[in-house]
Amino acid sequence: MTAAQRDMLLDVAAAWVNIVNDAAARPKLAEVRASIADTYFLWSGDLTRPGYAYFRLQGPTVHIEYAPQTTGGPGSARGRGAARGDGAAAGDGARGGRRGGGIPPGERQLDPTHVHTVYRDMTNDYGKKFIAAR
Repeated sequence: MTAAQRDMLLDVAAAWVNIVNDAAARPKLAEVRASIADTYFLWSGDLTRPGYAYFRLQGPTVHIEYAPQTTGGPGSARGRGAARGDGAAAGDGARGGRRGGGIPPGERQLDPTHVHTVYRDMTNDYGKKFIAAR
């Protein structure tokens, strides 16, 4: 990776590492920075449509994974009834001057039903250091 790519990778790692308190996050991010040469980044997905990608950052000190999950059905579409093909769900009343109040076909996009994400501290897996300190 170039220096700029490493910096971006550290920014991605920081988004997950910084979910813990500052006292734990600072040394963990320093560990990630120190082992960046042994850290791998995997991307799979569409670069043009937000929400349609998977990535994993894996190194000796962290494992971070992001995977939006979608079934592609009506529950995963923005608006009501987008899976029907016309932007309207059966039984919807007229709203806002649009048939069924749905989103017009040209404006519909699938959204992830939910996001699956993992953050594992490989040097303190399952919080063993915190548990041992009790």
